Amino acid sequence: MICRWSYCAMSFWIGSDLFSVSKHLVMCIKEAAKYQHNTVLYRAMTNLNTCSYLSGKTNVEVDVKSFDELNSIAERTNSPYLVWQILMNQMALNFFMREYKVVAELSEKHSMKHPYSQQKWARTLFEGVAYLN
Repeated sequence: MICRWSYCAMSFWIGSDLFSVSKHLVMCIKEAAKYQHNTVLYRAMTNLNTCSYLSGKTNVEVDVKSFDELNSIAERTNSPYLVWQILMNQMALNFFMREYKVVAELSEKHSMKHPYSQQKWARTLFEGVAYLN
């Protein structure tokens, strides 16, 4: 199941067709829900949110939590990796939608809340490009 999610996540980041990635993510979410694998479930929901927003296609096959709901789950369960997943997907979404100010604000907010984050490089990349525009 983690391999399926990893495949979907990497497919998104390397630029595969959003509809294809969404289809695979829906299968991943169904499988994770069936076996109650919440780690994969929430991470896949994060990626599916981004794909849905960018493609403009509304997902009707599975119930997906919003970024805010996922964020509260990540904070409640103390899952730094899920927090990072949500942040990267929100930053990517706003970056591709050319909402650079939002990208910079998200990065700033995250760096204040999580100053010792391991994934500073990705946040710095998005923030740097956002500030150039």
